Amino acid sequence: MKKIFVAVCGVLFVATLSGVSLSQALTPKEVQTLMGLKASVYGELAYRQAQLSKVGQANPNLTFRVEATPPFLYINFIVPDERATALSREIGMPPGLSLSKIQLTEDGNSHYYITLNIYLASGVAAGYRAEWSTYVKQDNDPDATPRFMVVEARSSTPSGDPVNLYTDPSRVDYSVKNNLTKTHVDSDDETFFRASFTIPQQPFMEKITREWAESNDKIFWGNGVYDKAYYNATLVNSDMISIYNGEIAIEDTTRWSKYIDPTPDTVLLSTGPVELVVGLRENLTDGSLSHIEPDVLQAIISHKNQVFGGAVLQHAENVKKGTAEPFFEVSTDSDVPSLYINFRVPESRREAFAKAISLPPGFELARTRFIENTRQYGSNFHPLGHHRSKRPETMISLNIYHASGVAGGYRAEWATFVKRTDVDDDKSRYMILDVSSSTPLLDPVTALNNPKNPMKAPAKVFDYKVAADVANILIEDGAASFKAAIPLPAPSAAFMARPTLNWVEAKDYSYWVNGVCDKYYYNASFHNTAFTIVKPVPVTHNTRWSEFVEPVPFQVLFISKKSEFIKQPWNNLNELMERQ
Repeated sequence: MKKIFVAVCGVLFVATLSGVSLSQALTPKEVQTLMGLKASVYGELAYRQAQLSKVGQANPNLTFRVEATPPFLYINFIVPDERATALSREIGMPPGLSLSKIQLTEDGNSHYYITLNIYLASGVAAGYRAEWSTYVKQDNDPDATPRFMVVEARSSTPSGDPVNLYTDPSRVDYSVKNNLTKTHVDSDDETFFRASFTIPQQPFMEKITREWAESNDKIFWGNGVYDKAYYNATLVNSDMISIYNGEIAIEDTTRWSKYIDPTPDTVLLSTGPVELVVGLRENLTDGSLSHIEPDVLQAIISHKNQVFGGAVLQHAENVKKGTAEPFFEVSTDSDVPSLYINFRVPESRREAFAKAISLPPGFELARTRFIENTRQYGSNFHPLGHHRSKRPETMISLNIYHASGVAGGYRAEWATFVKRTDVDDDKSRYMILDVSSSTPLLDPVTALNNPKNPMKAPAKVFDYKVAADVANILIEDGAASFKAAIPLPAPSAAFMARPTLNWVEAKDYSYWVNGVCDKYYYNASFHNTAFTIVKPVPVTHNTRWSEFVEPVPFQVLFISKKSEFIKQPWNNLNELMERQ
């Protein structure tokens, strides 16, 4: 990958856009109405879920944020192949896991690594933290996907992990002053790690690989327990400042120093905060931890239920009071493929389309591209998918899928892509225009029509099934209808493509037409998924959008596997109120 050269003048880091809408389309009374519905409806749902977490019947999810200042620091040391076995013995590798090589940056190579992360955290873990990690694979994983494994963790505040339920504070110093970066971390037995370097005024930038981002999906600890992380583009689509490894001074007396090359392979700094939601201690009851003594395992389970279950319950109570944001696990099921039927809006109809949407103030239409250039997939080149994959389009995208979680059922979302004009942000964002569902649905547009009965009624007809490799769809919702029979390629004949990370990032902040925003986190089941490319065929649709698009979709794609998300519904109501 070609490195990007950027200038950093004056202030090294600037605040990043929160993604919230500043639309004035809603009145204060309407925003207050939505706040009340959010606290009552989503607050009650959050409370029920939290009660299950408290008694061990659901996994607790909690927010975790790495602050922008000082920047998230990654120091990546290569473990030479001949030292990998000794490192595995030092760790005491749990059964079913083994060390894995991984490629961390797009222009890097695959190696065994020890990564030292140093950062300032808030949320489920707070304070300055330092974590030594390596990368492992599960022996029963046919894809041999690399995963994070934390082998030592230190914190400036009292902390805990599934290996040491409670840990006392350690010395973790980390500062950036006039671009001079210094850090000191105390480890075991009076050993320590110390480093210093200067961030250049004009640094080179690196992109991390999707593989490295995906390693966060399961974060193992030394005893084999893992946490599950959901993240967004602050991790997967963010440039990293790269420090030349010859310009960092390191003093390392820790036990890990004998397994690594002393000069780091890469030294990377984030350019903004990193936001995650962490599902804690996910595998305590799945039978994979039989090597842990039963009384020790029970202590970990009890700690999870009492400490994290209690934290989730307190959070839910705050959601009901309107002082905290709810978040829920949602997914697209794999019993039917998640279909994306994309219609091009010709340039001649673009202005009329924008007027028909009645975009809130501060928004304009954006052009977006779904898939990466399919040429990179070698023999998996499909001209039908590639024809317009190289250039962004103004489009209306119809996503039809089967949802599970806080709002289950079959769903059809008519959406387009927008960008903000009232802030310094050139990112495309998702905007839902209309939605039909097989089940009652709470959305912030319909809810304002009748706040006493805010649920949108199911579509009169919602039939989506796949038979004989044909996706058959019939939706009748009020005066609108959609009908299609789309032949799907057999797996052996399918052509695949990866989603662009800009399209993935568009999902981070999903707006409704009145400016209310749902915020999403995800894992590799979404950002590193594979689209199957389908030959477009004519469809029949009688909707308010029909007049703005070409009659035949220019692109049809589907995802065959389950995609997992954390959803924060109606995330920006406080900001909308403050804007009034």
